[in-house]
Amino acid sequence: MPVNSYQSDIEGQFNSDWSVVFTTDLKESNSGKPTEFKTPTRKETIPIPLGATVVAHCSIKMPGGKIKLDKFEILNNDTGLEDSFSDKLTSSIILYNAVDHLWSKGRLIPELDAYIEQSLKHLPKNDNKISTKGNIAKAVLFTTYLYAVNNIPRGFQQDYLEKKLGMNDKYVTQVINRYSVTFDQVKQANKTKELFSGTEEFAVENKSVYFVRHTDKKLRGGYMPNWLKLELEQFLNAEFNKVIGYKYELPAEYTGATD
Repeated sequence: MPVNSYQSDIEGQFNSDWSVVFTTDLKESNSGKPTEFKTPTRKETIPIPLGATVVAHCSIKMPGGKIKLDKFEILNNDTGLEDSFSDKLTSSIILYNAVDHLWSKGRLIPELDAYIEQSLKHLPKNDNKISTKGNIAKAVLFTTYLYAVNNIPRGFQQDYLEKKLGMNDKYVTQVINRYSVTFDQVKQANKTKELFSGTEEFAVENKSVYFVRHTDKKLRGGYMPNWLKLELEQFLNAEFNKVIGYKYELPAEYTGATD
């Protein structure tokens, strides 16, 4: 099989959840249709020559839940073709193709914290989209978005958010723009203290701040205001936390991100 995956059991430094094997078999080679690596930022593909094999060892790193490429191996043939082939491969390209294969099989898809997952199931929906009505709904949406930016490879963040929120990338962007301001606007209004440590809802340019996006439009991610973080934590503890003496707090990857 040209692309296959199996659960890993690597001793020592690496502890991978899945290994993905890419190769071109004789049938593919003879038909002129070798296994190819897709490149996420370029239109070209990188064909694998007959006899060459690439093995990608991938895992979900805890406690954060980030998808990582632990290591990869390129096992070449001896035709001389492998030099130009392997020179074009990068870790990001290999990770992209490994995740693409694994997600097509329903594998290596991280789950959000249990309380966030429970919230997503209980929040009302409109046309299968999570409703943005109310502070808690907005907070859950933004935590899910920030988690995806922090932990999911960029080429798959849109798919992940659609699975969790029922929203495509364009719709998510519209929601973010509707309820957010840029960090530069917050800074110009001297509201950075309110952003990172305030306990009360605040406004910038007469607009309530539910989210602060990066000023540079090329960057994904941003920050959840501390007041909204506190309100969401209070809700999650009241609704879902049944452990006496334990107070749940949102991990950092749910409250701020840059990609």
